[in-house]
This record gives sequence, C-alpha cells and structure tokens, in this order.
Amino acid sequence: MIIYFSQSLNQKHKDFKFKQFMNNQYYFQNSFEKQLSYITTGLIQKRNYDFLLEEAMINFIYNYIMQKEDIQTQQF
Repeated sequence: MIIYFSQSLNQKHKDFKFKQFMNNQYYFQNSFEKQLSYITTGLIQKRNYDFLLEEAMINFIYNYIMQKEDIQTQQF
C-alpha cells in the first residue's frame, strides 16, 4: 500500500501545488484533496484500523510538503 501510494504521488507530483497563507496552513489543489480523501475513505471503509499505515501515509505527505517547501525557498 505504501509503495503504491508513493508511486502514485511520484507520478503526479507535477499536479501538486500548494499555497501558504498567513496562518501557515496549506491548502491543496482539488486533485490532491480528492486523492487524499479517497485514501482515507478507503482506510475507514476497510474497518481494519491500521494506525501504523495511516500514520506512515501522513508522515509521507508531511515530508513531501516540507521537501517541496525547502526547494521553493532555495530558489528565491
């Protein structure tokens, strides 16, 4: 699941853009929101709450965002 998830993100990484507002929260494009909601809905509907899997995906997304932010700040 994690391998598929990371491959899916890598294939579509050009579609993921985010904006940082004054409150330092990130708002994602619809494509990212839809994919994330699909993943979380799939986890919930399984009714097998694998919290380690869920936490791993959240950490992956967080690390992806921070990596993109570092790349963007270095360009300026």
